Amino acid sequence: MEEVIPLTNKFHTTGGILKLFAKYQPSFFGYAIPKLCIMSLLPLITVLLPKLVIERLTGDYLYRDVLLVVIAYIIILIVAKTIESILSHKEERCVNSLKNTLQINIGDSAMHAGLNEIESSEYKEKIAMAQNINEIAGITALLQELISCAITIASLSFVIIKLNIIFVLLVALNVGVKVLCTFFKFRNIYRSRMKQAENDKIGGYLDSLQYYNKSAEKEIRVNALEKWFFAKIKEFRERMVEIQLKIFTQSHLFEMLQKVLVAVQTFLVLLILSKYYLEGRVSIADFTMYFTATTTLAATLSRITEQVLQYNQQIVNCKDYHKLVKDTTRDNNPESHETEATVSQVQLVSFQNVSFTYPHTDKQILKNITFELQAGEKVLLVGKNGEGKSTIIKLLCKFYKPDAGQILINGKNIWEIPNEEYYKLLAAVFQDFSMFAFTIKENVLLSKAEENVWSCMDASGIGNTVRSLKKKENTHISRILEEDGVELSGGEEQKLAIARALYKDAHLLILDEPTANLDVVTECDIYNKFCALTEGKTAVIISHRLSASTICDKIVVIDKGIVGEMGSHSELMQKGGIYAEMYKKQRESYLKFP
Repeated sequence: MEEVIPLTNKFHTTGGILKLFAKYQPSFFGYAIPKLCIMSLLPLITVLLPKLVIERLTGDYLYRDVLLVVIAYIIILIVAKTIESILSHKEERCVNSLKNTLQINIGDSAMHAGLNEIESSEYKEKIAMAQNINEIAGITALLQELISCAITIASLSFVIIKLNIIFVLLVALNVGVKVLCTFFKFRNIYRSRMKQAENDKIGGYLDSLQYYNKSAEKEIRVNALEKWFFAKIKEFRERMVEIQLKIFTQSHLFEMLQKVLVAVQTFLVLLILSKYYLEGRVSIADFTMYFTATTTLAATLSRITEQVLQYNQQIVNCKDYHKLVKDTTRDNNPESHETEATVSQVQLVSFQNVSFTYPHTDKQILKNITFELQAGEKVLLVGKNGEGKSTIIKLLCKFYKPDAGQILINGKNIWEIPNEEYYKLLAAVFQDFSMFAFTIKENVLLSKAEENVWSCMDASGIGNTVRSLKKKENTHISRILEEDGVELSGGEEQKLAIARALYKDAHLLILDEPTANLDVVTECDIYNKFCALTEGKTAVIISHRLSASTICDKIVVIDKGIVGEMGSHSELMQKGGIYAEMYKKQRESYLKFP
Protein backbone atom coordinates (compact mmCIF):
# COMPACT_ATOMS: atom_id res chain seq x y z
CA MET A 1 0.00 0.00 0.00
CA GLU A 2 1.32 3.44 -0.94
CA GLU A 3 2.01 5.85 1.86
CA VAL A 4 -0.04 9.03 2.17
CA ILE A 5 1.93 11.91 3.63
CA PRO A 6 0.74 13.00 7.08
CA LEU A 7 -0.30 16.61 7.43
CA THR A 8 0.16 16.89 11.19
CA ASN A 9 3.43 18.82 10.91
CA LYS A 10 1.96 21.41 8.58
CA PHE A 11 1.99 24.29 11.06
CA HIS A 12 5.47 23.39 12.24
CA THR A 13 6.61 23.63 8.63
CA THR A 14 4.74 26.93 8.21
CA GLY A 15 6.70 28.22 11.17
CA GLY A 16 9.86 27.00 9.45
CA ILE A 17 8.96 28.98 6.32
CA LEU A 18 8.36 32.13 8.35
CA LYS A 19 11.67 31.59 10.13
CA LEU A 20 13.42 31.39 6.75
CA PHE A 21 11.97 34.79 5.82
CA ALA A 22 12.81 36.22 9.25
CA LYS A 23 16.41 35.04 8.86
CA TYR A 24 17.12 35.97 5.24
CA GLN A 25 14.44 38.53 4.24
CA PRO A 26 12.90 40.19 7.35
CA SER A 27 11.62 43.15 5.28
CA PHE A 28 9.17 40.71 3.66
CA PHE A 29 6.80 41.05 6.62
CA GLY A 30 6.71 44.85 6.24
CA TYR A 31 5.16 44.36 2.81
CA ALA A 32 3.14 41.20 3.41
CA ILE A 33 1.13 42.31 6.45
CA PRO A 34 -0.31 45.56 4.92
CA LYS A 35 -1.04 43.66 1.71
CA LEU A 36 -2.90 41.02 3.71
CA CYS A 37 -5.10 43.68 5.33
CA ILE A 38 -6.06 45.11 1.93
CA MET A 39 -6.78 41.63 0.53
CA SER A 40 -9.08 40.89 3.49
CA LEU A 41 -11.09 44.14 3.26
CA LEU A 42 -11.65 44.26 -0.51
CA PRO A 43 -14.25 41.44 -0.71
CA LEU A 44 -16.31 43.02 2.09
CA ILE A 45 -16.17 46.41 0.36
CA THR A 46 -17.23 44.74 -2.91
CA VAL A 47 -20.32 43.30 -1.15
CA LEU A 48 -21.40 46.36 0.86
CA LEU A 49 -20.77 49.32 -1.46
CA PRO A 50 -23.06 48.15 -4.30
CA LYS A 51 -25.89 48.00 -1.73
CA LEU A 52 -25.27 51.68 -0.87
CA VAL A 53 -25.37 52.63 -4.54
CA ILE A 54 -28.61 50.72 -5.21
CA GLU A 55 -30.26 52.20 -2.10
CA ARG A 56 -29.52 55.70 -3.36
CA LEU A 57 -30.69 54.88 -6.86
CA THR A 58 -33.99 53.46 -5.64
CA GLY A 59 -34.53 55.81 -2.71
CA ASP A 60 -35.20 59.52 -2.33
CA TYR A 61 -31.64 60.67 -2.90
CA LEU A 62 -30.10 63.36 -5.11
CA TYR A 63 -28.01 62.38 -8.12
CA ARG A 64 -25.06 64.02 -6.35
CA ASP A 65 -25.36 61.56 -3.45
CA VAL A 66 -25.28 58.59 -5.79
CA LEU A 67 -22.31 60.04 -7.67
CA LEU A 68 -20.36 60.63 -4.45
CA VAL A 69 -20.81 57.01 -3.37
CA VAL A 70 -19.75 55.73 -6.83
CA ILE A 71 -16.68 58.04 -6.88
CA ALA A 72 -15.74 57.03 -3.33
CA TYR A 73 -16.10 53.37 -4.31
CA ILE A 74 -13.88 53.81 -7.39
CA ILE A 75 -11.24 55.80 -5.46
CA ILE A 76 -11.11 53.18 -2.70
CA LEU A 77 -10.66 50.39 -5.25
CA ILE A 78 -7.98 52.28 -7.22
CA VAL A 79 -5.99 53.23 -4.11
CA ALA A 80 -6.29 49.75 -2.60
CA LYS A 81 -5.29 47.98 -5.82
CA THR A 82 -2.37 50.40 -6.41
CA ILE A 83 -1.00 49.91 -2.91
CA GLU A 84 -1.50 46.15 -3.21
CA SER A 85 0.39 46.14 -6.51
CA ILE A 86 3.33 48.11 -5.06
CA LEU A 87 3.49 45.86 -2.00
CA SER A 88 3.30 42.75 -4.21
CA HIS A 89 6.27 43.99 -6.25
CA LYS A 90 8.34 44.61 -3.11
CA GLU A 91 7.26 41.28 -1.69
CA GLU A 92 8.19 39.46 -4.89
CA ARG A 93 11.72 40.87 -4.75
CA CYS A 94 12.10 39.49 -1.21
CA VAL A 95 10.77 36.09 -2.29
CA ASN A 96 13.14 35.92 -5.29
CA SER A 97 16.11 36.78 -3.06
CA LEU A 98 15.08 34.02 -0.67
CA LYS A 99 14.70 31.55 -3.55
CA ASN A 100 18.26 32.31 -4.66
CA THR A 101 19.51 31.75 -1.12
CA LEU A 102 17.70 28.42 -0.85
CA GLN A 103 19.06 27.26 -4.21
CA ILE A 104 22.55 28.11 -2.99
CA ASN A 105 21.84 26.03 0.12
CA ILE A 106 20.79 23.10 -2.07
CA GLY A 107 24.00 23.44 -4.08
CA ASP A 108 26.02 23.67 -0.86
CA SER A 109 24.36 20.51 0.46
CA ALA A 110 25.14 18.70 -2.79
CA MET A 111 28.78 19.84 -2.69
CA HIS A 112 29.19 18.63 0.90
CA ALA A 113 27.30 15.37 0.53
CA GLY A 114 29.22 12.16 1.01
CA LEU A 115 30.21 10.36 -2.19
CA ASN A 116 28.10 7.38 -1.14
CA GLU A 117 25.04 9.68 -1.23
CA ILE A 118 25.90 11.36 -4.53
CA GLU A 119 26.49 8.05 -6.29
CA SER A 120 23.04 6.72 -5.29
CA SER A 121 20.07 7.15 -7.63
CA GLU A 122 17.90 8.11 -4.63
CA TYR A 123 20.03 11.20 -4.03
CA LYS A 124 19.33 12.49 -7.54
CA GLU A 125 15.61 12.19 -6.80
CA LYS A 126 16.12 14.04 -3.49
CA ILE A 127 17.89 16.88 -5.32
CA ALA A 128 15.18 17.06 -7.99
CA MET A 129 12.39 17.21 -5.41
CA ALA A 130 14.23 19.67 -3.15
CA GLN A 131 14.55 22.07 -6.08
CA ASN A 132 10.76 22.44 -6.00
CA ILE A 133 11.46 24.88 -3.17
CA ASN A 134 11.59 27.41 -6.03
CA GLU A 135 7.82 27.46 -5.64
CA ILE A 136 8.18 29.09 -2.23
CA ALA A 137 6.70 32.19 -3.86
CA GLY A 138 3.52 30.18 -4.21
CA ILE A 139 3.66 29.25 -0.53
CA THR A 140 3.78 32.86 0.65
CA ALA A 141 0.97 33.87 -1.70
CA LEU A 142 -1.11 30.91 -0.53
CA LEU A 143 -0.54 31.75 3.13
CA GLN A 144 -1.76 35.28 2.54
CA GLU A 145 -4.77 34.11 0.56
CA LEU A 146 -5.66 31.53 3.21
CA ILE A 147 -5.63 34.16 5.97
CA SER A 148 -7.47 36.65 3.78
CA CYS A 149 -10.10 34.06 2.88
CA ALA A 150 -10.57 33.13 6.53
CA ILE A 151 -11.23 36.78 7.43
CA THR A 152 -13.58 37.18 4.45
CA ILE A 153 -15.50 34.02 5.36
CA ALA A 154 -15.97 35.19 8.95
CA SER A 155 -17.25 38.65 7.93
CA LEU A 156 -19.55 37.41 5.14
CA SER A 157 -20.97 34.65 7.34
CA PHE A 158 -21.84 37.30 9.93
CA VAL A 159 -23.70 39.31 7.25
CA ILE A 160 -25.57 36.33 5.77
CA ILE A 161 -26.55 34.55 8.98
CA LYS A 162 -28.63 37.57 10.04
CA LEU A 163 -31.00 36.86 7.14
CA ASN A 164 -31.23 33.06 7.16
CA ILE A 165 -28.84 30.40 8.43
CA ILE A 166 -29.95 28.11 5.60
CA PHE A 167 -27.75 30.10 3.21
CA VAL A 168 -24.68 29.30 5.30
CA LEU A 169 -25.72 25.64 5.55
CA LEU A 170 -26.09 25.40 1.77
CA VAL A 171 -22.63 26.83 1.29
CA ALA A 172 -21.19 24.57 4.01
CA LEU A 173 -22.70 21.47 2.35
CA ASN A 174 -21.22 22.47 -0.99
CA VAL A 175 -17.83 23.12 0.56
CA GLY A 176 -17.92 19.84 2.51
CA VAL A 177 -18.20 17.91 -0.73
CA LYS A 178 -15.35 19.92 -2.20
CA VAL A 179 -13.18 19.21 0.85
CA LEU A 180 -13.62 15.48 0.25
CA CYS A 181 -12.79 15.93 -3.44
CA THR A 182 -9.75 18.00 -2.51
CA PHE A 183 -8.51 15.36 -0.08
CA PHE A 184 -8.71 12.60 -2.70
CA LYS A 185 -7.14 14.89 -5.28
CA PHE A 186 -4.18 15.66 -2.99
CA ARG A 187 -3.72 11.99 -2.17
CA ASN A 188 -3.62 11.08 -5.85
CA ILE A 189 -1.18 13.89 -6.65
CA TYR A 190 1.14 12.83 -3.82
CA ARG A 191 1.08 9.22 -4.97
CA SER A 192 1.94 10.31 -8.50
CA ARG A 193 4.68 12.61 -7.27
CA MET A 194 7.27 9.91 -6.57
CA LYS A 195 6.47 8.26 -9.90
CA GLN A 196 7.04 11.60 -11.64
CA ALA A 197 10.36 12.14 -9.83
CA GLU A 198 11.54 8.66 -10.79
CA ASN A 199 10.46 9.13 -14.40
CA ASP A 200 12.02 12.62 -14.56
CA LYS A 201 15.30 11.12 -13.37
CA ILE A 202 15.24 8.81 -16.41
CA GLY A 203 14.30 11.71 -18.68
CA GLY A 204 17.11 13.89 -17.33
CA TYR A 205 19.62 11.11 -17.95
CA LEU A 206 18.39 10.58 -21.51
CA ASP A 207 18.62 14.33 -22.17
CA SER A 208 22.20 14.41 -20.89
CA LEU A 209 23.13 11.54 -23.23
CA GLN A 210 21.37 13.09 -26.20
CA TYR A 211 22.72 16.64 -25.92
CA TYR A 212 25.78 16.80 -23.68
CA ASN A 213 27.63 13.49 -23.67
CA LYS A 214 30.06 13.27 -26.58
CA SER A 215 31.10 9.70 -25.77
CA ALA A 216 27.48 8.53 -25.73
CA GLU A 217 26.78 10.27 -29.06
CA LYS A 218 29.67 8.36 -30.66
CA GLU A 219 28.49 5.04 -29.22
CA ILE A 220 24.92 5.64 -30.43
CA ARG A 221 26.06 6.41 -33.97
CA VAL A 222 28.75 3.78 -34.47
CA ASN A 223 26.52 1.03 -33.05
CA ALA A 224 23.41 2.20 -34.93
CA LEU A 225 21.50 2.67 -31.67
CA GLU A 226 19.25 5.48 -32.85
CA LYS A 227 16.07 3.39 -32.88
CA TRP A 228 16.93 1.77 -29.56
CA PHE A 229 17.71 5.14 -27.96
CA PHE A 230 14.55 6.82 -29.28
CA ALA A 231 12.52 3.85 -28.07
CA LYS A 232 13.84 4.68 -24.59
CA ILE A 233 12.84 8.32 -25.05
CA LYS A 234 9.40 7.29 -26.33
CA GLU A 235 8.93 5.03 -23.31
CA PHE A 236 9.83 7.91 -20.98
CA ARG A 237 7.45 10.31 -22.76
CA GLU A 238 4.58 7.83 -22.76
CA ARG A 239 5.06 7.19 -19.06
CA MET A 240 5.10 10.94 -18.38
CA VAL A 241 1.87 11.45 -20.37
CA GLU A 242 0.27 8.48 -18.60
CA ILE A 243 1.02 9.93 -15.14
CA GLN A 244 -0.15 13.43 -16.13
CA LEU A 245 -3.29 12.11 -17.84
CA LYS A 246 -4.28 10.17 -14.73
CA ILE A 247 -3.93 13.30 -12.57
CA PHE A 248 -5.82 15.40 -15.13
CA THR A 249 -8.70 12.89 -15.48
CA GLN A 250 -9.25 12.64 -11.74
CA SER A 251 -9.02 16.42 -11.29
CA HIS A 252 -11.46 16.99 -14.17
CA LEU A 253 -14.05 14.64 -12.64
CA PHE A 254 -13.82 16.43 -9.28
CA GLU A 255 -14.19 19.82 -10.99
CA MET A 256 -17.30 18.72 -12.88
CA LEU A 257 -18.95 17.53 -9.65
CA GLN A 258 -18.12 20.80 -7.91
CA LYS A 259 -19.52 22.93 -10.76
CA VAL A 260 -22.82 21.02 -10.63
CA LEU A 261 -23.03 21.64 -6.88
CA VAL A 262 -22.31 25.37 -7.32
CA ALA A 263 -25.07 25.61 -9.95
CA VAL A 264 -27.58 23.90 -7.62
CA GLN A 265 -26.58 26.15 -4.73
CA THR A 266 -26.92 29.33 -6.84
CA PHE A 267 -30.37 28.24 -8.01
CA LEU A 268 -31.59 27.62 -4.43
CA VAL A 269 -30.19 30.94 -3.13
CA LEU A 270 -31.88 32.86 -5.99
CA LEU A 271 -35.15 31.02 -5.37
CA ILE A 272 -35.21 31.82 -1.63
CA LEU A 273 -34.15 35.47 -2.12
CA SER A 274 -36.76 35.96 -4.84
CA LYS A 275 -39.43 34.64 -2.46
CA TYR A 276 -38.25 37.04 0.29
CA TYR A 277 -38.31 39.98 -2.13
CA LEU A 278 -41.82 39.20 -3.34
CA GLU A 279 -42.96 38.92 0.28
CA GLY A 280 -41.38 42.29 1.03
CA ARG A 281 -38.92 40.91 3.57
CA VAL A 282 -35.87 42.31 1.65
CA SER A 283 -35.36 45.30 -0.62
CA ILE A 284 -33.72 45.09 -4.03
CA ALA A 285 -30.54 46.51 -2.43
CA ASP A 286 -30.60 43.80 0.26
CA PHE A 287 -31.38 41.21 -2.42
CA THR A 288 -28.23 42.27 -4.30
CA MET A 289 -26.09 42.36 -1.14
CA TYR A 290 -27.19 38.96 0.16
CA PHE A 291 -26.88 37.29 -3.21
CA THR A 292 -23.42 38.80 -3.77
CA ALA A 293 -22.41 37.89 -0.20
CA THR A 294 -23.61 34.29 -0.59
CA THR A 295 -21.94 33.73 -3.96
CA THR A 296 -18.76 35.44 -2.73
CA LEU A 297 -18.79 33.27 0.40
CA ALA A 298 -19.26 30.12 -1.68
CA ALA A 299 -16.47 31.15 -4.04
CA THR A 300 -14.19 32.01 -1.12
CA LEU A 301 -14.87 28.74 0.68
CA SER A 302 -14.39 26.87 -2.56
CA ARG A 303 -11.14 28.74 -3.19
CA ILE A 304 -9.84 28.11 0.32
CA THR A 305 -10.19 24.34 -0.05
CA GLU A 306 -8.26 24.50 -3.31
CA GLN A 307 -5.65 26.66 -1.59
CA VAL A 308 -5.33 24.13 1.23
CA LEU A 309 -4.59 21.48 -1.42
CA GLN A 310 -1.97 23.65 -3.08
CA TYR A 311 -0.57 24.66 0.28
CA ASN A 312 -0.14 21.04 1.35
CA GLN A 313 1.65 20.34 -1.92
CA GLN A 314 3.99 23.26 -1.25
CA ILE A 315 4.56 22.01 2.29
CA VAL A 316 5.72 18.72 0.79
CA ASN A 317 8.20 20.70 -1.33
CA CYS A 318 9.49 22.44 1.80
CA LYS A 319 9.84 19.14 3.62
CA ASP A 320 11.85 17.76 0.69
CA TYR A 321 14.13 20.80 0.87
CA HIS A 322 14.59 20.54 4.64
CA LYS A 323 15.17 16.79 4.36
CA LEU A 324 17.93 17.28 1.80
CA VAL A 325 19.66 20.06 3.74
CA LYS A 326 19.23 18.30 7.10
CA ASP A 327 20.06 14.74 6.03
CA THR A 328 23.07 15.52 3.84
CA THR A 329 26.10 13.95 5.46
CA ARG A 330 28.56 16.72 6.14
CA ASP A 331 31.98 15.09 5.95
CA ASN A 332 33.64 17.82 8.00
CA ASN A 333 33.81 17.30 11.73
CA PRO A 334 32.37 20.46 13.36
CA GLU A 335 34.02 19.62 16.63
CA SER A 336 37.50 19.91 15.17
CA HIS A 337 39.27 23.14 15.96
CA GLU A 338 42.52 22.44 14.16
CA THR A 339 44.48 25.42 12.89
CA GLU A 340 46.30 25.51 9.59
CA ALA A 341 49.64 25.44 11.40
CA THR A 342 49.03 21.94 12.79
CA VAL A 343 48.45 20.48 9.32
CA SER A 344 50.59 22.74 7.16
CA GLN A 345 53.00 19.92 6.26
CA VAL A 346 52.71 16.23 5.53
CA GLN A 347 55.30 14.43 7.62
CA LEU A 348 53.69 11.00 7.74
CA VAL A 349 50.66 9.38 6.09
CA SER A 350 49.59 6.19 7.77
CA PHE A 351 46.91 3.61 6.94
CA GLN A 352 46.19 1.56 10.07
CA ASN A 353 44.11 -1.61 9.67
CA VAL A 354 41.74 0.10 7.22
CA SER A 355 38.76 -1.94 6.01
CA PHE A 356 35.98 -0.80 3.70
CA THR A 357 32.82 -2.04 2.00
CA TYR A 358 30.88 0.13 -0.45
CA PRO A 359 27.33 1.04 0.62
CA HIS A 360 24.56 -1.35 -0.53
CA THR A 361 27.08 -4.12 -1.32
CA ASP A 362 28.26 -7.17 0.58
CA LYS A 363 31.76 -7.52 -0.86
CA GLN A 364 34.51 -6.15 1.38
CA ILE A 365 36.92 -4.25 -0.87
CA LEU A 366 39.71 -3.55 1.65
CA LYS A 367 40.69 -5.78 4.59
CA ASN A 368 43.00 -4.44 7.30
CA ILE A 369 45.17 -2.38 4.95
CA THR A 370 48.28 -1.06 6.72
CA PHE A 371 51.17 0.94 5.22
CA GLU A 372 52.96 4.29 5.66
CA LEU A 373 54.27 7.15 3.52
CA GLN A 374 57.14 9.17 4.90
CA ALA A 375 57.52 12.86 4.01
CA GLY A 376 58.86 13.24 0.46
CA GLU A 377 58.30 9.56 -0.34
CA LYS A 378 56.82 8.42 -3.67
CA VAL A 379 54.64 5.33 -3.29
CA LEU A 380 53.22 3.26 -6.17
CA LEU A 381 50.04 1.21 -5.66
CA VAL A 382 49.79 -1.73 -8.06
CA GLY A 383 47.47 -4.69 -8.46
CA LYS A 384 44.81 -6.15 -10.70
CA ASN A 385 41.62 -4.29 -11.56
CA GLY A 386 39.03 -4.26 -8.77
CA GLU A 387 41.52 -5.07 -6.00
CA GLY A 388 40.92 -1.76 -4.15
CA LYS A 389 43.64 0.64 -5.35
CA SER A 390 41.26 3.46 -6.35
CA THR A 391 39.27 2.82 -3.17
CA ILE A 392 42.39 3.62 -1.14
CA ILE A 393 42.59 6.94 -3.02
CA LYS A 394 38.91 7.70 -2.35
CA LEU A 395 39.40 7.06 1.35
CA LEU A 396 42.50 9.25 1.43
CA CYS A 397 40.51 12.02 -0.27
CA LYS A 398 37.75 11.70 2.39
CA PHE A 399 35.14 10.68 -0.17
CA TYR A 400 34.23 7.77 2.10
CA LYS A 401 34.87 6.86 5.72
CA PRO A 402 36.57 3.54 6.52
CA ASP A 403 34.38 0.88 8.13
CA ALA A 404 37.24 0.09 10.47
CA GLY A 405 40.72 1.38 11.15
CA GLN A 406 41.88 4.92 10.49
CA ILE A 407 43.96 7.04 8.14
CA LEU A 408 46.36 9.41 9.88
CA ILE A 409 48.35 12.44 8.77
CA ASN A 410 51.06 13.43 11.22
CA GLY A 411 49.34 11.13 13.73
CA LYS A 412 45.95 12.84 13.42
CA ASN A 413 42.86 11.17 11.98
CA ILE A 414 42.06 12.90 8.68
CA TRP A 415 38.37 13.11 9.71
CA GLU A 416 39.36 15.37 12.57
CA ILE A 417 40.94 17.88 10.18
CA PRO A 418 38.51 20.46 8.72
CA ASN A 419 38.07 20.01 4.97
CA GLU A 420 39.09 23.56 4.14
CA GLU A 421 42.50 22.88 5.67
CA TYR A 422 42.76 19.24 4.65
CA TYR A 423 42.24 19.82 0.94
CA LYS A 424 44.98 22.44 0.93
CA LEU A 425 47.37 19.59 1.67
CA LEU A 426 46.64 17.51 -1.40
CA ALA A 427 46.28 17.71 -5.16
CA ALA A 428 44.86 14.89 -7.26
CA VAL A 429 44.55 13.63 -10.82
CA PHE A 430 41.76 11.05 -10.97
CA GLN A 431 41.00 8.42 -13.57
CA ASP A 432 37.75 10.24 -14.36
CA PHE A 433 39.15 13.77 -14.09
CA SER A 434 36.99 16.59 -15.40
CA MET A 435 37.78 19.56 -17.60
CA PHE A 436 35.56 22.63 -17.30
CA ALA A 437 34.26 24.51 -20.35
CA PHE A 438 36.27 27.60 -19.36
CA THR A 439 39.69 28.76 -20.51
CA ILE A 440 42.77 26.56 -20.34
CA LYS A 441 44.29 28.98 -17.84
CA GLU A 442 41.22 28.78 -15.59
CA ASN A 443 41.37 24.97 -15.73
CA VAL A 444 44.92 25.10 -14.40
CA LEU A 445 44.44 27.91 -11.90
CA LEU A 446 40.99 26.89 -10.71
CA SER A 447 40.30 29.21 -7.76
CA LYS A 448 43.92 30.24 -7.16
CA ALA A 449 45.32 33.68 -7.88
CA GLU A 450 46.84 34.07 -11.32
CA GLU A 451 50.53 33.34 -11.63
CA ASN A 452 52.76 31.81 -14.29
CA VAL A 453 51.11 28.56 -15.44
CA TRP A 454 53.59 27.74 -18.18
CA SER A 455 56.14 25.85 -16.08
CA CYS A 456 53.47 23.37 -14.98
CA MET A 457 52.06 23.01 -18.49
CA ASP A 458 55.56 22.47 -19.89
CA ALA A 459 56.25 19.86 -17.21
CA SER A 460 53.09 17.95 -18.12
CA GLY A 461 53.87 18.17 -21.85
CA ILE A 462 50.91 20.37 -22.87
CA GLY A 463 52.80 23.67 -23.06
CA ASN A 464 53.74 23.62 -26.77
CA THR A 465 50.21 22.57 -27.75
CA VAL A 466 48.73 25.54 -25.88
CA ARG A 467 51.28 27.95 -27.40
CA SER A 468 50.16 26.89 -30.88
CA LEU A 469 46.59 28.05 -30.21
CA LYS A 470 45.45 31.48 -31.37
CA LYS A 471 44.42 32.63 -27.88
CA LYS A 472 46.98 30.40 -26.17
CA GLU A 473 46.10 29.88 -22.47
CA ASN A 474 42.97 32.02 -22.88
CA THR A 475 41.40 29.50 -25.27
CA HIS A 476 38.18 27.90 -24.05
CA ILE A 477 38.01 24.12 -23.72
CA SER A 478 35.19 22.73 -25.91
CA ARG A 479 32.66 24.81 -27.84
CA ILE A 480 29.96 24.75 -25.17
CA LEU A 481 30.55 28.39 -24.16
CA GLU A 482 32.67 29.75 -27.04
CA GLU A 483 32.50 28.95 -30.75
CA ASP A 484 36.28 29.21 -31.10
CA GLY A 485 36.90 26.79 -28.23
CA VAL A 486 39.26 23.85 -28.74
CA GLU A 487 38.45 20.15 -28.47
CA LEU A 488 41.44 18.56 -26.73
CA SER A 489 42.24 14.89 -27.13
CA GLY A 490 42.02 12.55 -24.15
CA GLY A 491 45.80 12.58 -23.78
CA GLU A 492 45.95 16.39 -23.96
CA GLU A 493 43.26 16.74 -21.33
CA GLN A 494 45.17 14.30 -19.13
CA LYS A 495 48.33 16.41 -19.45
CA LEU A 496 46.31 19.49 -18.52
CA ALA A 497 44.93 17.68 -15.46
CA ILE A 498 48.50 16.86 -14.39
CA ALA A 499 49.48 20.54 -14.90
CA ARG A 500 46.56 21.54 -12.66
CA ALA A 501 47.76 19.20 -9.90
CA LEU A 502 51.34 20.46 -10.19
CA TYR A 503 50.22 24.09 -10.07
CA LYS A 504 48.38 23.59 -6.81
CA ASP A 505 51.79 22.95 -5.23
CA ALA A 506 50.31 20.75 -2.50
CA HIS A 507 52.33 18.66 -0.05
CA LEU A 508 50.57 15.40 -0.95
CA LEU A 509 50.03 14.44 -4.60
CA ILE A 510 47.56 11.73 -5.62
CA LEU A 511 47.78 10.35 -9.15
CA ASP A 512 45.22 7.71 -10.14
CA GLU A 513 46.27 6.38 -13.57
CA PRO A 514 47.60 9.87 -14.54
CA THR A 515 49.13 8.73 -17.84
CA ALA A 516 46.59 6.14 -19.00
CA ASN A 517 45.89 8.02 -22.26
CA LEU A 518 49.55 8.72 -23.04
CA ASP A 519 52.11 6.69 -24.96
CA VAL A 520 54.98 5.01 -23.11
CA VAL A 521 57.64 7.51 -24.24
CA THR A 522 55.56 10.52 -23.16
CA GLU A 523 54.72 8.74 -19.92
CA CYS A 524 58.40 8.25 -19.03
CA ASP A 525 59.16 11.88 -19.90
CA ILE A 526 56.30 13.15 -17.70
CA TYR A 527 57.34 10.98 -14.75
CA ASN A 528 60.91 12.26 -14.97
CA LYS A 529 59.74 15.88 -15.03
CA PHE A 530 57.24 15.09 -12.30
CA CYS A 531 60.01 13.87 -9.99
CA ALA A 532 62.09 16.96 -10.64
CA LEU A 533 59.19 19.34 -9.93
CA THR A 534 57.90 17.48 -6.86
CA GLU A 535 61.16 16.81 -5.09
CA GLY A 536 60.55 16.74 -1.35
CA LYS A 537 56.79 16.20 -1.79
CA THR A 538 54.87 13.07 -0.87
CA ALA A 539 53.05 11.25 -3.69
CA VAL A 540 50.72 8.27 -4.07
CA ILE A 541 50.55 6.91 -7.61
CA ILE A 542 48.34 4.24 -9.16
CA SER A 543 49.46 2.91 -12.52
CA HIS A 544 48.94 -0.32 -14.43
CA ARG A 545 51.98 0.46 -16.53
CA LEU A 546 54.90 -0.11 -14.23
CA SER A 547 57.25 2.50 -15.73
CA ALA A 548 56.51 4.60 -12.62
CA SER A 549 58.04 1.91 -10.39
CA THR A 550 61.60 3.03 -11.08
CA ILE A 551 60.93 6.58 -9.83
CA CYS A 552 59.05 5.48 -6.70
CA ASP A 553 60.65 4.82 -3.34
CA LYS A 554 58.13 2.18 -2.32
CA ILE A 555 55.71 -0.15 -4.08
CA VAL A 556 52.59 -1.47 -2.34
CA VAL A 557 50.96 -4.45 -4.06
CA ILE A 558 47.21 -4.74 -3.34
CA ASP A 559 46.04 -8.31 -3.76
CA LYS A 560 42.42 -9.28 -3.05
CA GLY A 561 41.90 -6.31 -0.74
CA ILE A 562 45.03 -6.79 1.37
CA VAL A 563 48.65 -5.66 1.16
CA GLY A 564 50.22 -8.61 -0.67
CA GLU A 565 53.73 -7.20 -0.92
CA MET A 566 55.59 -4.03 -0.07
CA GLY A 567 59.10 -2.77 -0.81
CA SER A 568 61.27 -1.03 -3.40
CA HIS A 569 61.42 -2.14 -7.04
CA SER A 570 64.70 -3.98 -6.58
CA GLU A 571 63.54 -5.64 -3.34
CA LEU A 572 60.33 -6.94 -4.89
CA MET A 573 62.11 -8.13 -8.04
CA GLN A 574 64.55 -10.11 -5.89
CA LYS A 575 61.62 -11.56 -3.95
CA GLY A 576 60.13 -12.95 -7.17
CA GLY A 577 56.52 -12.63 -6.00
CA ILE A 578 53.37 -10.98 -7.36
CA TYR A 579 55.05 -7.73 -8.41
CA ALA A 580 58.00 -9.44 -10.11
CA GLU A 581 55.62 -11.58 -12.16
CA MET A 582 53.55 -8.53 -13.20
CA TYR A 583 56.67 -6.56 -14.16
CA LYS A 584 58.17 -9.40 -16.24
CA LYS A 585 54.91 -10.02 -18.13
CA GLN A 586 54.52 -6.33 -18.93
CA ARG A 587 58.13 -6.02 -20.10
CA GLU A 588 57.73 -9.09 -22.30
CA SER A 589 54.59 -7.61 -23.87
CA TYR A 590 56.50 -4.44 -24.80
CA LEU A 591 59.43 -6.42 -26.22
CA LYS A 592 57.08 -8.29 -28.59
CA PHE A 593 56.29 -5.03 -30.39
CA PRO A 594 59.57 -3.22 -31.18
